[in-house]
Amino acid sequence: MVVSLRLEKMAGSLVSVLADHVISVLIEKIFEEISLAYRHREDLELICDELESIKCLLNDTVGAWKMNSSSVRNWLQKLEDFLYDTLHLLEDSSQAQHHTTCISRYLLCRKIRVLKERIRCIHRSSKYLKYLRAIDVKPRPGLVSGELIRNRRKSSGLLLEATTVGMQNDIDLISGWLLTDGPQIITVAGMGGLGKTLLLQHVFNSQKIRESFDHLIWVAVSQSYVAHQLLLHIGRQTKLPDDEKQSHLNAEEVRDNIRRHLQGSRCLLVLDDVWDKHALGDIGFPLEGGSKAMLSTRDRKVLENVGAHRIHHMDYLSEENSWRLFCIHAFPEDSNHSPPEELEKVARAIERKCSRLPLAVKTVAASMASVNRLPNEWESTLNRLNKISTIKEDILPILKLSYDALPDYLKPCFLFCSAYPEDTIMSCEYLVQVWIAQGFVNPDEREDSYELGFSYLNELVDRCMIEFVPYDGNDYIIKYCKMHDLLHELALSESQIQTRCLFQAGKNVEKFPVEKCHSLRRISLSKNKITSIDKTIRSPRLLTLLLWKNLHLKSICEDFFKKMRHLSVLDLSQTSIKSLPKSIAKLKHLRFLNLSRTGIEKIPRCFSGLKNLQSLDVSWCENLASLHSGINKHQSLLNLNVAGCSNLAWVPLGISKLVSLRILGQVVFKLRGNATNALQLRDLKELTLLQHLSIAFSGRSNCQDITVGIFGGMEDMRKLFFENYDEDYLVQLPEDMSGMRRLEILHLHNCVVPSWISQLHNLMLLLLKGDYSDSYQDLQTIPNLRRLILIQNKQCIDFPTDFGYPLSFPKLEALVIEDFCQLQRFPSLADNAMPMLQHFRLVNCRRLERIPQGLDRLNSLEKLQVIGCERCRNDLQENGHYGQIFKRRNVQVKCE
Repeated sequence: MVVSLRLEKMAGSLVSVLADHVISVLIEKIFEEISLAYRHREDLELICDELESIKCLLNDTVGAWKMNSSSVRNWLQKLEDFLYDTLHLLEDSSQAQHHTTCISRYLLCRKIRVLKERIRCIHRSSKYLKYLRAIDVKPRPGLVSGELIRNRRKSSGLLLEATTVGMQNDIDLISGWLLTDGPQIITVAGMGGLGKTLLLQHVFNSQKIRESFDHLIWVAVSQSYVAHQLLLHIGRQTKLPDDEKQSHLNAEEVRDNIRRHLQGSRCLLVLDDVWDKHALGDIGFPLEGGSKAMLSTRDRKVLENVGAHRIHHMDYLSEENSWRLFCIHAFPEDSNHSPPEELEKVARAIERKCSRLPLAVKTVAASMASVNRLPNEWESTLNRLNKISTIKEDILPILKLSYDALPDYLKPCFLFCSAYPEDTIMSCEYLVQVWIAQGFVNPDEREDSYELGFSYLNELVDRCMIEFVPYDGNDYIIKYCKMHDLLHELALSESQIQTRCLFQAGKNVEKFPVEKCHSLRRISLSKNKITSIDKTIRSPRLLTLLLWKNLHLKSICEDFFKKMRHLSVLDLSQTSIKSLPKSIAKLKHLRFLNLSRTGIEKIPRCFSGLKNLQSLDVSWCENLASLHSGINKHQSLLNLNVAGCSNLAWVPLGISKLVSLRILGQVVFKLRGNATNALQLRDLKELTLLQHLSIAFSGRSNCQDITVGIFGGMEDMRKLFFENYDEDYLVQLPEDMSGMRRLEILHLHNCVVPSWISQLHNLMLLLLKGDYSDSYQDLQTIPNLRRLILIQNKQCIDFPTDFGYPLSFPKLEALVIEDFCQLQRFPSLADNAMPMLQHFRLVNCRRLERIPQGLDRLNSLEKLQVIGCERCRNDLQENGHYGQIFKRRNVQVKCE
């Protein structure tokens, strides 16, 4: 009997308590492994049957629970505790089955019988749920499958216009104020959800504004800010000299350094989401020489005290724009974004209940996109909206409805985002890894956990619960995401009500709250001021502990982890710790460990006991001298990141034994002979499940080791990065690498472009760094290439004459040519060449005689940037041939 139990499919509008964690265990396999040795199949089958019955009961009561019922809350906590205890017992038993004694078998048998009695008792007490269900059961709208939602987005794409509906007049007004000599401080005010941040982003990124200022600085302030951290952030954006040393200075010293650095420059400072009237003064930014500041706030006290020269109060959408925005998100699969005739009346009624507030409109609309196209299903949502009198003073109730409409498997993923400070930009890859480690992502035998995790993230974005942050200004390169501050507020309130957690990230906490931890499951104290942890805590139920970005945390007492044996996620990144306490060896259930950007000097031998570890990140640990030799014992490891470990002389051969690895980055192969047990290139051939590989070579002998048979078996590869430090030798890539048919991103540095590259049908991003212009024509037939980046070619004088022939680069959207110091001529582009090209960027091609001819034939071109190409400027003057054409077609042109 195979059972897959998802713990998160338990909730309803009040409880995601059990949606904290996911148990998806193939019970049949575990039965086979341990029942043969211990002969307790009947007890386990009974437990399984009881859980199946409870699962059916909970699925039937979705939407009917009352959070103010203490009996329900207590019942759910008992069930949650039981499920975690069962999971941990099964994991411990599976690990220990090959070296057990009669006593340990007897103890295991007793534990299982205790579990059996506990679940019987829990099931009997479920009559309270039946009673509640009889009182207030409301059917939940039928949901469209997540796969269909993702397919809808792929087929139609949410139009860019959706982000600026009804906002153009505001954009023009603010831009006009910035481009005049008058006001220095401009404030955008309004309640949450009106789109203040979005308005400032569009103004900030507009071509005219960027051309008018020497420095553009964006700072997300939020409610609990630290002036010193904001100043450091400004220093990084303005490229303040000796950036790393600034963190050791006080706020006043950093402020003075910024003033000196920016003296004589015209700057635009944006302070988003200001709650404190002193924020601008605390930063002390120099508003002189034409410099200006823009602030957004929803607090009237800020307006009264910040000294704004211009105040723009944002208003609600017009009825027409509100309906347009709703349709774009609710009916993305329709080319005209129009509702079916039978749904229009109820759809308009739902839209009106959103009170023309943009965030409410798009969030509710996006949730309706997942509801079946049946009038009665939509009317059910309308009935629930009718219970909310107005949202103009409080948007959270309507956002709560969108949260309630999430599929059960998405709720814990959404709630966990509140563990990070407001306005945090999160790495998508990091977020998915943490979800996996906590059991929120539960693939079946045919699914990959990373693919499923990213599909969860995409679905949350489709539902407007999370938003992607474009990387390098391009929406199709997805690396980061963030959550609107109101949705963050919702997620935080739901987490604190429905789960046993302590989320105080970014709250200026100075001491670890030892006394509050006993019954907690999740703790986030990230981005605080904790300097040391000198007390042991007893927290046997703790699953997640986030301490990242406590910049001055230097020490953790030796026994700190001794009594949190069920911890599965630990993040100590961006702290100042140099060594780990020995008690970390007690964390037998640890799955995710992030030590990146710490002062760690070595990985202790006791790490070998962490058998369940799935993700280990030691990237940019510049003091790290060695990984432990027993790393081959981490057979569950899926992700290993050693990028930027400049002091790491070699990586151990044992990595080649980690056959479950999906991500490995970035391994540097230095001169051979460092150590007899060092990993060599040829050893990578065992890692056939890799999906993301980043490697670098130092020394020609290592480059020559790339031969047939090493990479040919890696058929699941998605992202591949090759960096060759020997500029005098181009690496030849073996032909069997053409089998990487799922490859999407490829970076090559000083590597020969292979003739078979056009066979990579899924390749979307290609970066070529180095001297190999002879192969550029081979790139033109890659069928799905979206972005091509060519950089640092010191030899290319002329591009191939057939570069840009008709129908070349059929899907290319962005072309970047940068640092071609010898380039003089570029061939004329033919008709129908690059038919989808939107962005063309030429940078530091100082000998280029003129811009490529035929640019006016690129009918999809939206943005042209020519920077550091002095001889090309005349071609783009407004009264010139291209200048007039591009002006007429509204192409954004930047020429410096």
